[in-house]
Amino acid sequence: MEQENLSISNFKTFLLKLLLPLLAILILILSFFNFFFENEIILSNSVSGASKINRIINETHYNEIPIFGSSAAEGGYIPEIIGNNYYNYGITGTRVDVMLMMLKEECKKTKKSPLIIANFDLDGIDHSLANLANYIYNSNYGPIKKLLGDRYQIKYSVPAFKYYGFYENYLQAYLNSKMQSSKYVNKGAYIDKNIIEKKIFDELVEKRKETKTKFFSEKKLTDELFSLIQSNNNRLFIFVVPPYHKSYFEKYQNLNVANKFLNDLDKLKNVKVLDFSKLQLSDSSFHNTSHLNYHGALIFSQMLKDSLALLNIPLPNK
Repeated sequence: MEQENLSISNFKTFLLKLLLPLLAILILILSFFNFFFENEIILSNSVSGASKINRIINETHYNEIPIFGSSAAEGGYIPEIIGNNYYNYGITGTRVDVMLMMLKEECKKTKKSPLIIANFDLDGIDHSLANLANYIYNSNYGPIKKLLGDRYQIKYSVPAFKYYGFYENYLQAYLNSKMQSSKYVNKGAYIDKNIIEKKIFDELVEKRKETKTKFFSEKKLTDELFSLIQSNNNRLFIFVVPPYHKSYFEKYQNLNVANKFLNDLDKLKNVKVLDFSKLQLSDSSFHNTSHLNYHGALIFSQMLKDSLALLNIPLPNK
């Protein structure tokens, strides 16, 4: 019995003197690593979805005018051309559910300008989170957890371990943002500078001519969008349809439905629709049949700037 008590005592001593200090050191190392990785890799990459989502949730820039949307926004709107205070929050692969979350966060803020720019994709109102890595840093924030739905995991609450399976994704995105010479980076914009070879682009055009496209409007998202707009009369929502290559419309099946949706938006007193979808641009202005490259983005951004100026909206000084 005394031997058993001695063994227990020795184990407790071992636990207190060795294992617990090691555990404490491990926790400190993981905490330091987590802090470093989040701040130096994830959040320092201004063009990453994670950085943009964190910015719209946790930062307020009084003079800032946001641009929201998908890859067409991220790769087509040049903030420094449009104006001094614009910031591009476009995230590749996302759809209206993500944009709605970001719009709600924006509408919570007090801003000098009422202006909000929202890119409008002609394939409609639908759901797509795209890369889950965009959300993990803020995954315990209520609206993000709701957005993730059944894709939320308990491990997202555990520092360092929450990024397991995504570390390579973050590192690759970080390195691309620092070393990518084929991209133009400006206040969240991430735009292709290269002009695609004519032969390759012609192949894309032929493929598009055989692709049926149809506008789709998911009712719950649509109702939520209209409700958000109508409950924020102090903000002016500018819905912008970006330029598409003419081949995009060859098999577009219900353009009348898309136009009716845009007209319904435009009827709201705090909404203005600017439709550049059929702007005639050269093939060399497109990255593909639905996205601009840097050359096209320069032209489009200047035209958007001119169109916004005609609206006579008071904008903040630099």
